[in-house]
Amino acid sequence: MPRRTPTGRDAAARRLSLDEEETLAEPHTFVDRSGWYKVPFQTAVRAARQRCRRFLREILGRMEKDEEDLRQQLVSGNLDVSESWCIADARHREYVEERLRKLEPVHAIIREWSGQEAREEFDQVLVLSGGG
Repeated sequence: MPRRTPTGRDAAARRLSLDEEETLAEPHTFVDRSGWYKVPFQTAVRAARQRCRRFLREILGRMEKDEEDLRQQLVSGNLDVSESWCIADARHREYVEERLRKLEPVHAIIREWSGQEAREEFDQVLVLSGGG
């Protein structure tokens, strides 16, 4: 039998500690013709919770950076001169406020899934590193 060469999906599965056979054993789970895993909602939620705990620093760090960037934009306005577009300050402020509102429940779920204890530990590390 020819040896199967690893795909991008295989590398992602290894990084996420997914066992392909175990994942595909879940009811109503399959890989579509493009190579995407299709899983029921509850399976996806369970996997997301596990990943929030496993990649705590990366996820919370990125989330904190995104929130801080948006808050900074509220204070300073749209001052990114590297962008070729420009939005009036009032419209940009409305956009940023709406973006923060939409992210709030998502970030709350991520923080919950990461565990309150883990969140407090992350906050302590952030303060000690000078980031908070």
